[in-house]
Amino acid sequence: MIEKVEELIFDGDLANKLFEQMKDKDSELSSVKEIDSLKAQIYGINSQIDALAERLSELPKELSTTPIYKQMKNLEERKLETENQLEILMLSDLEVDYRANLKDYTAFSTSLRELWLTAATEIKSKIIQWKRTMNLSL
Repeated sequence: MIEKVEELIFDGDLANKLFEQMKDKDSELSSVKEIDSLKAQIYGINSQIDALAERLSELPKELSTTPIYKQMKNLEERKLETENQLEILMLSDLEVDYRANLKDYTAFSTSLRELWLTAATEIKSKIIQWKRTMNLSL
């Protein structure tokens, strides 16, 4: 197990290979764009609700506010539906968020190498346990 952890920490070619695989996987994912689209829809709906609320405050008292309240209700329902879609998509996307970059990983692995070389057995054990929990198979 220690050899596998050291291979992960010290083998730069392995890191490059892993990041290439992640890039390939990331290019297959379209959910990031869909998440951004849903967030934009929610922002737009909130803007419409704010505009209606402002308009409502400007209406003369003798005018009926019923149409504005109906529109606000419709917007709130759309917003709730869109937020639910976003939540479902984000939960399903948690396992496949591979957006990272090699530069950050290189900095991280450099720190990890230094720690590994100077670490006590207990720390190395914790790193190995982390590897197991992350399901890092080599």
